[in-house]
Amino acid sequence: MKTIPIDALPLSERTRNALIKNDILYVEDLEKKRKSELLTMKGIGKKAVDEIEASLQNMNKKLSG
Repeated sequence: MKTIPIDALPLSERTRNALIKNDILYVEDLEKKRKSELLTMKGIGKKAVDEIEASLQNMNKKLSG
């Protein structure tokens, strides 16, 4: 069930926009992704992934694998 919009995460505008452009609109979508998958997406680099991981950690959530 997709309940938490990506906007709920304290992300920079750049990272948030990159996720939205890659059709990741909910925290639950993000939790299904692996770090390596995110790194292959347009506009998402190591710094963005670190930011995403830290934001998810604050919500007691994490990326898969």
